[in-house]
Amino acid sequence: MNNEFEEKGYKLIDLNLGFEDLIVKTFEECIRANNFQPQPNQNKIVSPDSIDIYMEILTSIVHRDYITPIVEKETDLKLIPTYCFVRKYFQGS
Repeated sequence: MNNEFEEKGYKLIDLNLGFEDLIVKTFEECIRANNFQPQPNQNKIVSPDSIDIYMEILTSIVHRDYITPIVEKETDLKLIPTYCFVRKYFQGS
């Protein structure tokens, strides 16, 4: 089997599954419903201000049930469960 991942150590995989708009809407609703506000980043290394959500539900489902199996198949590896982290950047980020 010709495994590009084994040969090169990386493989480009198209993960545009059509969930992008729904994920953005869900993230925005989570921000609205919880009244999240940008927190100033004191070290300014990553972003001047951002809103970060750990394990946002839709992103977690897409990651676990859709993306992980695709990456496992394409790399012939069994991946260790991990977490999702989504961030909204603002102008100047």
